[in-house]
Formats: sequence, C-alpha cells, structure tokens
Amino acid sequence: MRFVKWARDTEGIKDLEQLDPQADELASRWLQMEVDAHKSLYALQTARASLRMFFSDRVLVSGVQLPKRHDVDITRSHNAAARDLHFQPADWPEFMTFQGAVGLRKGELERIRVGDIRYNAAGRLVAVVRNGKGGKAREAPVLSGCEQAVLDLVTGRKPEEKVLAKVPDADVHGMRRDYAQALYRQYAPGWPALPPKEQRLQPTDYNRDAVKLVSKALGHNRLDVVLNNYLQ
Repeated sequence: MRFVKWARDTEGIKDLEQLDPQADELASRWLQMEVDAHKSLYALQTARASLRMFFSDRVLVSGVQLPKRHDVDITRSHNAAARDLHFQPADWPEFMTFQGAVGLRKGELERIRVGDIRYNAAGRLVAVVRNGKGGKAREAPVLSGCEQAVLDLVTGRKPEEKVLAKVPDADVHGMRRDYAQALYRQYAPGWPALPPKEQRLQPTDYNRDAVKLVSKALGHNRLDVVLNNYLQ
C-alpha cells in the first residue's frame, strides 16, 4: 500500500503498532497530498476506501474534503462517469481489494476462480487469466504489499469458486490504469514515477523493460498503447 510506504519513508514508521495511534493524522496528511496533486476523483475515492478498510475505521480521514465532481477534469467516457454516480467503493471491499491488486478486465474478474490465485515459478503471487483478450492466457502479478490481502480473500475456499461473487458496475478501466502505474513504479525504481505527458516521449523518458512487463500483465501487445493510455 502506497500510504504505508510513505509513512515508512517519511515518518520512520516501522510497524503497525507505531502507525495505529497516528492513523488518522498521517492518513489525512497523505490523502490531502493526493488531493493537492490533482489525482482523479475516482483515484481519491479508492484511496480513501482503502485506508478505511486497512484500519477498519469507516470514518477515517473524514476531515479531508475530496473535490466535487464538477471541479474535476473528467476525461473518461460518459458511461463511465454515469456509473461512478452510484458506485460507492466502501460498499465493495472485496472488489476494491482484489481489482486494486491485479488490474483485470471486467470479464476476467467475472470468470477468475480461487484456484487461479497462486504462486508462479518465480515465487510471485499472481492471478492466472486463462482466457483473456483474444483468448490468450497470462499472469497478472499481485502488487507488492497487497499479497496478504489477496490471500485473505481466497484462503480456505474451494478452488472452483469465483473469487468475486459479483462485479459491480464500476470504472474497471480506471482501476486497471492505477494498477498499471503502481506496477510500473515497482518495476522501475530509480526512474521518474511515470513517463512525462507534456512532450513527445523519447526512449530515455521511460524504462522500456518495465513497460514491457506492465504490458504483459495487462494483456496488451503494443507498448505505445500502454504508454499512452495507462502510464501517462
């Protein structure tokens, strides 16, 4: 979770026993930084819901005011925006946890089974997509730091069960974009957080190997699609 990493790096927090007494103060500071960075309303709502789930506190960070919808530059489709009007992330904790960690397409979320969550040959926890776009199979790595949350969703359940009983009518693509950006950051430490959007990209603007890995995780073949639609 990015908040935990931030708390560790900036506040020297080493374990949850230190974090819990300061949870609202630190989480509010971090979320306000996200607001000030002009993150999308959807990303802010998701972050707030994740914090509240993490600390099991439904009123955490209540002092942070998220921007109103009309104040946000919405670039998604009309249908996606309409969906968000009635979708409340806090009402779908299992979906938010799982999709936030694996970044699948909606149809893939509806089909994936408990037995498809496993460790691969490299020892990384992955979601095995058996029939992705174009009928292709792939492994979607679980984001680092989210492994235990995903394991908690599937442990003790039958392999043939669906991971999610129901997938809400939410902005799944927006969550795939957030997943792609988080995965890129993990694969490209030491590089700028994301490739710049204000200029035409040069090969030195991004880590090509990291983009390839993100593209593979998303189930895309073209790097330009990932760079232009997910990482900028």
